[in-house]
Amino acid sequence: MLLRTGTGHDFKHYKRATVLRRIERPLQVTAQPDLAAYHDYLQMHPEETKALLGDMLIGVTNFFRDREAFEALERNVIPALVKSLQDSQPHREDVRIWSAGCSTGEEAYSLAIVASEQMALEACNAKLQVFATDIDDRAIAQGRKGVYPEAIVTDVPPQRMRQYFSRENQHYRVRKEIREKVLFAKHSLLADPPFSQIDLIVCRNLLIYLDRDVQREILQMFHFALRPGGYLFLGSSESADGCQDLFVPVDKRNRIFRVRPNSATVRRAPTMPRRRTCAPSAAPTPWKPSVSRKTSFADIHLRALEKCAPPSMIVDANADILHMSEGAGRFLRYVAGEITRNLLTLIQPELRLELRTTLFQVQQSGVAVTAAGCASSGKRSLVSSTSQPAPSRTRKPTTNMCWWCSRRPRPTHGSCARPAPARRKTRCWPTSSGSCSGPNCTCRTPSSNRKSPARSSRRRTKKCRRSMKSCARPPKSWKPARKSCSRSMKSC
Repeated sequence: MLLRTGTGHDFKHYKRATVLRRIERPLQVTAQPDLAAYHDYLQMHPEETKALLGDMLIGVTNFFRDREAFEALERNVIPALVKSLQDSQPHREDVRIWSAGCSTGEEAYSLAIVASEQMALEACNAKLQVFATDIDDRAIAQGRKGVYPEAIVTDVPPQRMRQYFSRENQHYRVRKEIREKVLFAKHSLLADPPFSQIDLIVCRNLLIYLDRDVQREILQMFHFALRPGGYLFLGSSESADGCQDLFVPVDKRNRIFRVRPNSATVRRAPTMPRRRTCAPSAAPTPWKPSVSRKTSFADIHLRALEKCAPPSMIVDANADILHMSEGAGRFLRYVAGEITRNLLTLIQPELRLELRTTLFQVQQSGVAVTAAGCASSGKRSLVSSTSQPAPSRTRKPTTNMCWWCSRRPRPTHGSCARPAPARRKTRCWPTSSGSCSGPNCTCRTPSSNRKSPARSSRRRTKKCRRSMKSCARPPKSWKPARKSCSRSMKSC
């Protein structure tokens, strides 16, 4: 109770033997004879709870830990993830990996390295995002820096050391192109909601310290977080055999599992106990799996409409994301630092200005606003942003809906020039007698209602002028001007 009140973390779901082993060191450091005396010591020294939290947390990790198991993951799982990304319908543009209990980040960076190498090998231009979570603030801060001692040369192959690490004094730093792919965040599996649409979850050597019932709840939460067909990578002493209805083993020796096909009709997020409530009387209610219900035709209809509709999101007045449709994630870019739901922060930089403008105009006018299309992430398509007030029963809606439409840009003037118009065929006019003297003349007899072509003859081509020279000359009593085409035609 003192630890939960002082740090916000509850260890009551940990195995009793594990907790007692972790408390032995603080007892020796503070020179307390037993647990009762140490309890009194914590009450008199509240700041000691932070030191106790550091002893309770188990931060044993290194790069490419358990080489045989990691090679199996690199050989069997990572290529399958990239292939499923290319064959997905509708097409997905990101690979999402979650390293739960990442400690100081060696495991997360190892996953980013092997996934980046496979995507480069397959010439895959999709976005890679690795979520690295832990409850230890100090470990997360060190992981964000990406600085590690020289001893890592025993764990990282020389080729990868040269390619993905740079030497800084007596340490090595992970290069920026890999650090940008890893997002560190403080997250508790026992208290916080999980991520979603994950392709691979790596949680190694964490479940073994928890009670069996809590292990099953976390496995059910992982099942919710994974995409259909997603993978789960556990530690050498852990297993998903307690949830055989949810996972099927892929490599049982190396503890690699996959989501069982059709394992759940309705996938709901589990409700885990929250750590914010620290009152002793507030006993958390155990979570029970939701009962699957029969899929209605309305659900089928809505899912079909989602595939046809453009990607969209619902945001509040502060532009925080409340809900997003399938496929809208390809317009987002997760940045390093704390996790945020603000759309203006997560949106791709190329679309940020147009989105900010449309949201501001919608709040001012209350009508839908569409911004001009702009290129997105160097692609050959233009993306137009549209914002409008979301339907609401209140007089003044407090939420807005944003969606994006992609289209091919129009070809430039130089790349698609119109062909020159065909020259119209012209004919000379006959003489007053109704015929021309030229042997190849194609003159026709003028009709009675045909107007004189004197005014339009000035536009005749040189070919017409040449053909008119073959007509009979006018009588000597009438002398036309040499350069007048209209007078010469009166003699025809």
